[in-house]
Amino acid sequence: MTQLLTDEQRQAMEKVQEFMQEYIPFNKFIGLEITEIQEERAFLRLPFKEELVGDPQRRALHGGVLASVLDVGGGTVCWAAMMDVNTRVSTVDLRVDYLRRGLCEDVICEAKLIRLGRSVGVARMEIFPESDPEYVIATGQGVYNLVRDVPTPDSDSTSV
Repeated sequence: MTQLLTDEQRQAMEKVQEFMQEYIPFNKFIGLEITEIQEERAFLRLPFKEELVGDPQRRALHGGVLASVLDVGGGTVCWAAMMDVNTRVSTVDLRVDYLRRGLCEDVICEAKLIRLGRSVGVARMEIFPESDPEYVIATGQGVYNLVRDVPTPDSDSTSV
């Protein structure tokens, strides 16, 4: 679905990007970057840090970190697809398949919107090294509760 976005819709998507990257403490802690948001796709980048290693002998990224990145990617694409800052998402279900060892380097998560309903969104995600998009480390599918028209404390629709 490619459509011309209104300024309000573009601003809402930018606010989602800013919120997910700057205002969620865990995302900031691990260094997660929301690099791009499109209508039905989001790209995230996790810069490698030694603290993210889960198996020091095999030199592999921690599976919990990978699952978290998949979850953030799915939530981001569903929230952005609603194109309204007065909405929220929460995870209902997350399935993760670990396919290969998480190489100790920067990784990318690509999240694709599968369905956006009235109250539920579904996304599919993949994580791969930035250096090799064909080397898929993990895949995920998430189901997200969509909450529309969330009032803001000051009723300013531009704040998140």
